[in-house]
Amino acid sequence: MASLLPEDRANVEAKITRSWELLPGLVRKAADEVSPIRIQELRGLDGTRYLDYVEAGDFRHICVICHNIRRMRSFHCKQCGRCVQRLDHHCPWIDRCVGIGNQRLFYVFLVMLFSAIAMLFVMAAKFLSQDLDNHHLFRKVRDLL
Repeated sequence: MASLLPEDRANVEAKITRSWELLPGLVRKAADEVSPIRIQELRGLDGTRYLDYVEAGDFRHICVICHNIRRMRSFHCKQCGRCVQRLDHHCPWIDRCVGIGNQRLFYVFLVMLFSAIAMLFVMAAKFLSQDLDNHHLFRKVRDLL
């Protein structure tokens, strides 16, 4: 296996940064919209839909924690405090939720991470085999004892 070239390292760093920067697919609240007129429209619509769901007893469409109307396959993340579409998990390594918006890049990140770990094991095995051939390792251990 070849070592990581500077271009490859930059590509890995770019993928990690990109997966960290992308939003995971947060379910927007009415206050997140840009236009004040649109905010009033959505408050009216969401308020009516919210009340309709509550009166009908259909709590599948309402997040009981943030009281937001949930889209299909969205779940609430306790760490972020938001509902996320197609929530996979909250990743401590990128400090974000993995959802519909960044799931593909997260998988690319995992493949690159696995490749780097595999390359590390190959290089370590190569080093140890060369060291065992020269018996330097045994001499070092014997000198330490």
